[in-house]
Amino acid sequence: MGVGGREVAISLDRVRDKNMMQLKKINTAIFPVHYNDKYYTDAFASGDFTKLEYYSDICVGSIACRLEKKEGGAVRVYMMTLGVLAPYRGLGIIFRCRFEISICNFGVSVQGLLLCLA
Repeated sequence: MGVGGREVAISLDRVRDKNMMQLKKINTAIFPVHYNDKYYTDAFASGDFTKLEYYSDICVGSIACRLEKKEGGAVRVYMMTLGVLAPYRGLGIIFRCRFEISICNFGVSVQGLLLCLA
């Protein structure tokens, strides 16, 4: 349920070459940290585990993960960042994003999901 009892149009989109700049801009707006090129390389390489979050077709947040390969072929998903612009918090965007990432099977054996709390 959204604002005023209406459904909120929340969507997620995978980060690609053509929208990587949106991830960089949203991170600059949300987080007080400058992320280096390795962060963006890892986020891009994680495929469907890194998403941009949209509210009514406006990019308002992101989730960026890194995949860590473990022995036996399993993969651990390390959630590097998860954030939404302040005016859009409380609309369920983070919940939707976390839910989609946690329930989806992307063709890899996920051994664990780690969240970095700074």
